Amino acid sequence: TINMRIERLNTFLNWAHSKHYLHKAPKILKLKEHRKLPRILNDNDLYALLQYLQRHQEKANNDHWRRCVKLQERFLMALIGTGARRSEVFYLTWNQIDFGRRIITVYHTAEFEVKEGKEKELIMPDFLAAYLWSERQANPKEKFLLDDGNGRRLYTDPMSLSRAFSRHFQRMGWKNRQIKPLHGFRAKYIDALFNHLGIDLEVVRDLAHHSKTDVTRGYLSGTNVRQRQAISRLNQDYNQLFKDVWQEEKAAEKE
Repeated sequence: TINMRIERLNTFLNWAHSKHYLHKAPKILKLKEHRKLPRILNDNDLYALLQYLQRHQEKANNDHWRRCVKLQERFLMALIGTGARRSEVFYLTWNQIDFGRRIITVYHTAEFEVKEGKEKELIMPDFLAAYLWSERQANPKEKFLLDDGNGRRLYTDPMSLSRAFSRHFQRMGWKNRQIKPLHGFRAKYIDALFNHLGIDLEVVRDLAHHSKTDVTRGYLSGTNVRQRQAISRLNQDYNQLFKDVWQEEKAAEKE
């Protein structure tokens, strides 16, 4: 985030220099970042988190808090099912969801601007389409995906949901696991497609709506499925080699 701001500042200084507001445009160096593998939720973590949210809905002592947690569950399901960005899901209306085509359309509104600058379509897997259809049927008067029940958004901004999930992570004992709550759900989607299902990286990039595959790689954790397959083939080859060597040794000992 800091480097992005430095880049914008450099752009502004160069513009000011081109307009002769500055005699010389200083170059502000970006920070060198130590790259770490992303901390991604595994399937057991995801299951535990969903169970946690369901328990909190049951324990909620009033309808408002019950709805808060229910919408957090909706938010989580939409993120892990589409790999969408936090704000893309936050500003969704039910009219943007086409259940017949299994498509969520993200476009510019007065409140929200798409990051890539153009309309995009998010493909819903069957589990997400079925979940959201059930939610829609149970709440036909809602306007927004994160509706307060009266046609208004329950949460004030996307960061409020980030803070809510951060509190959940702390209560679940995940404080020191360095998992970024909402960005981590997008990473979970990307990592699952590439590392566990073996989907081609270009296809994953398209689904994540990244401009470059290098950006997509930044969401991946460690060893991928193709590397494991390569090592498995190497293992089979070496096992046969060693088996032949040991058989020859045993035959020589018998002689």
